[in-house]
Amino acid sequence: MLLAVAALSQLINSAIPLLSGMLIAIIIGMILRNAGLVKPVFEAGFAFSGKTVLRLGVVLLGFRLALPDVIDLGFGPIIAISGTVIAVYFTTLFIGRRMRTPHSVRILTATGTAICGAAAVAGMSSVVRPDPRWADKDEEVGVASATAIASVTLYGTATMLFIPMLASAFGLTPEQTGVWIGTSVHEVGQVVASAGFTHSDHILDIATVTKLGRVVLLAPLVAFVGYLETYREKAIVSMGKARALAEGRIQGDYFPDLSASRSGAMTIPAFVVGFLATMMIRSIAGWFGWDAALSGTFSILDTAASILLIIAMGAMGAGVHIKTLVTRGGRGLLLGFFSMVVATLVSFLLVITCV
Repeated sequence: MLLAVAALSQLINSAIPLLSGMLIAIIIGMILRNAGLVKPVFEAGFAFSGKTVLRLGVVLLGFRLALPDVIDLGFGPIIAISGTVIAVYFTTLFIGRRMRTPHSVRILTATGTAICGAAAVAGMSSVVRPDPRWADKDEEVGVASATAIASVTLYGTATMLFIPMLASAFGLTPEQTGVWIGTSVHEVGQVVASAGFTHSDHILDIATVTKLGRVVLLAPLVAFVGYLETYREKAIVSMGKARALAEGRIQGDYFPDLSASRSGAMTIPAFVVGFLATMMIRSIAGWFGWDAALSGTFSILDTAASILLIIAMGAMGAGVHIKTLVTRGGRGLLLGFFSMVVATLVSFLLVITCV
């Protein structure tokens, strides 16, 4: 069933490129679930796809990245990339907390806007812990993912359209234009389309490599957040169920049941290690000049990563009840708007200062 969902999502994405294949898959998954078409026989496959297939897709994403290309950008663009990612991520968390946006929505929206849109949301969803105030853990993460992906698709499309026009109006150089597009537009595909509006191959190359520089930061961010999420959940457990209920931190009978084997030490998820390994393989190929010979293989692996992530998003969408998304998704979309504004302004200031 999920293969059919992925095929249909790809077909729609081909016809309407502005719609992310992952967003389409989530919507189809939601429709299937809420129409009662997900039979019990499919549940095990959906659960496997939402976890194992998702992580395998993230591992294969590493084949998109060649570190030599990012390093060749120079010191200024690298400062713009890292500064934008850090500022957008933490500012989004701060704004989301002030807005009382659900915990998972804050993290996934911040990650999607700061790093690389839907693919980053998919990667981070593997380690984010549900907010204990929500009784249904799977649904909470599913709603958060659906909201975050809808947000980065909507606002990424907006930045894709207006950043090139603003760059021209402000008289930015081709290098500054490429870096601004690469640091502010959300999805890799949106960056390519946005740079294409300038009709400059030079700007397109700079924007694409700049964007991939942001994607490189996905692995350390996921590892860091995974540690913080485990620490946070352990703190909730140590507080005790009675005290948590009294303080209104949890509702009903839900309470995290953590294994005693979990330690406080920072551990890197296996799929993050895999992501770093595939990125290094691609980088080594670049260092030794093997890119041309292996371009066909890398293209196949890139396509496989996209398909696996779309399958996983279909499974995740099938865990969402539409009524819940409608009633709880509004603040998440508003947070995505503020996050987009922060990304646009911070990246612009860093570009005119450092590039």
